[in-house]
Amino acid sequence: MIKAVSKESCRTIITPAQLRGARAMLDWSRKELRAVTGISVETIKNIECGKFVPQAATVSTIIQCFSVHGVQFIGQLGMLMLPKNGGQP
Repeated sequence: MIKAVSKESCRTIITPAQLRGARAMLDWSRKELRAVTGISVETIKNIECGKFVPQAATVSTIIQCFSVHGVQFIGQLGMLMLPKNGGQP
């Protein structure tokens, strides 16, 4: 399970569309994201529907999880899938 480094380590906001898109890039369900991050399915759903903005620790956990799996967030503009060999896209 991926854990957040610290609450202060991440001030980035992930948009609902970015979170849905990142899951789609990896073909993950909300349950699969929960299994990797420990974030509840209900919280993931609420973030994706724009019901609330996640806390810094939750954002940090999400960013770290997707980073480990090759998905990088680009500000609030989108995401980027890195090649599996670790090279540049």
